[in-house]
Amino acid sequence: MNMKEIEVLVTIVRSKSFYEAGYMLNYSPSAISKYVKSAENELGVLLFNRGNRASPISLTKEGAALMPSITDIYEAYSRLKEDADALRSGNDKILRVGTGHQLSSMGMDEILANFFITHPEIRVEQSRMNYESLIHALYSGKLDGVSLLVQDGSLGSKALDNLLKDPKIESHLLVREHDMYLGISDRHPLAECDSAPLNAFKDFSIAFHSDRTIRTKAGTMEPFLRLSEKRGFKLNPIFIDPRDVSAFILAAQKKVAVPSLRCLVRYPGVKFIRIQDWETFTTAYFLSLKANHNPALLQLIKTIRAYCEHE
Repeated sequence: MNMKEIEVLVTIVRSKSFYEAGYMLNYSPSAISKYVKSAENELGVLLFNRGNRASPISLTKEGAALMPSITDIYEAYSRLKEDADALRSGNDKILRVGTGHQLSSMGMDEILANFFITHPEIRVEQSRMNYESLIHALYSGKLDGVSLLVQDGSLGSKALDNLLKDPKIESHLLVREHDMYLGISDRHPLAECDSAPLNAFKDFSIAFHSDRTIRTKAGTMEPFLRLSEKRGFKLNPIFIDPRDVSAFILAAQKKVAVPSLRCLVRYPGVKFIRIQDWETFTTAYFLSLKANHNPALLQLIKTIRAYCEHE
């Protein structure tokens, strides 16, 4: 097998989907199937039980027995490439960090701001990806670390629990936040309040990410739905990235409310109001591989530890 075939196999197992693996690797479905078939022909066994796009794939008995060795080969090759890149280009001065499509990068924005000041010689490359892509990029060595933000009870929080049990992962709890804010026009009468129950916003459209997969896995919309049902009104969602400036432009001009954590975001004409009866907590973690010895990453982890001690 070649490394492309091995990468495809590992990505399929991690994403639990031929379709998602193709999306993450930018391969067509036919290319994914070709790589899998080639690997199975060479090994002489079937690795996957085929299903359909709507259902997750599963490993055959033979696939389950062989996949740990295939994964070890892929991770060893990824580390080899990373070491070679470092030797060739002085990669110790580059730090690659990934974040998700979240309400905000709770804690991580402050950490990186401090890091920029104390380590101006290190170039930080930041990427925003979906959850599966972040994890794949971390394990493959394409990212030095990832910041994950999950809401309690979401699919993302359950997946994160499994990640935290992996002995290869070094994790740092950045923040556990129990508040939620909604940003609205500062000209609305409600803006005179610093806090209000959710039903005070029943006439507003509340902004949630336009990608349904991101909304579902991040769990950003479900707490609002549960609370609005409990308070006896129907939630009126509008689908636009809450981190995008266009969401704040709408909030300043229309009856649109933009969710935000810790009220760190500022935008002219927008007032953030804490939801008094909010019932869900949000947790932020920074994850890296223990085997990653990039000096820039080690410096960032020192900054993270200092931040966590202060918090």
